[in-house]
Amino acid sequence: MEYLYQYLYQYLSRDDLVKITDLSLKLINRAEEGSSVIYRGLVDILPLQGFIACAINVFAPGDGLTRVMNLGYSSEWVDRYERCDYHRVDPIVTATEDGLMHWRKLFQSGKISKSQNEFIKEAADYGLIDGFSIRSVHDGKMHIASFAGNDMAKHPRHAAIATLMAPYFHMAAERSPRVDSSTPRLSVRERDVIHWVAAGKTNWEISHILKISERTVKFHLQNIMGKLHATTRSQAVAYALNLGVLEY
Repeated sequence: MEYLYQYLYQYLSRDDLVKITDLSLKLINRAEEGSSVIYRGLVDILPLQGFIACAINVFAPGDGLTRVMNLGYSSEWVDRYERCDYHRVDPIVTATEDGLMHWRKLFQSGKISKSQNEFIKEAADYGLIDGFSIRSVHDGKMHIASFAGNDMAKHPRHAAIATLMAPYFHMAAERSPRVDSSTPRLSVRERDVIHWVAAGKTNWEISHILKISERTVKFHLQNIMGKLHATTRSQAVAYALNLGVLEY
């Protein structure tokens, strides 16, 4: 570990070290510092587009993200990531090793599945094309700090800063509000189905509207009713409306 830090420090200037120290203190005292201050500090030291830190319970990965600290990522993308359970296909989350991961190298490694490739393309639509992620697992949690930016991989200095800062961001993420896992999370397709159920459409009609089989509609409806603990279609609609999962 000492050798690693010696290796990293060779890419950093005195000014870099001052800024890293200042930003680390801001993260430690995050309660007194606004997120915008931390984001400005990051942008000042890295060619950054956005940053996010999150945690996942390794003993209950199906719960999704438990803590999220978002600085610059599209809120629409973060919401979609959570609603679609993208942590199940995210190459960073599903990788077999911890440490620093360069997105483009990982995405082009030849170990990417079809569903992961679709995830990568969708992330690119939100401008998330290249960057670094640092992943570590301890105390039963997987901690991930991701630094998005198309120029992040152009100099080892950027990887060095990301690696040195990651523990402080993990610490700050743990102080972020807990993601409410008590509210059922429906996938995009499940939301489509319950929307048309609420509109009074039959399974056959929904299958034609969504261009999927009637059997698939039934499958999604069973999942919806299971997540909402409903026994009838009308109950599922009522529960979805009450929980804010469905909106008119």
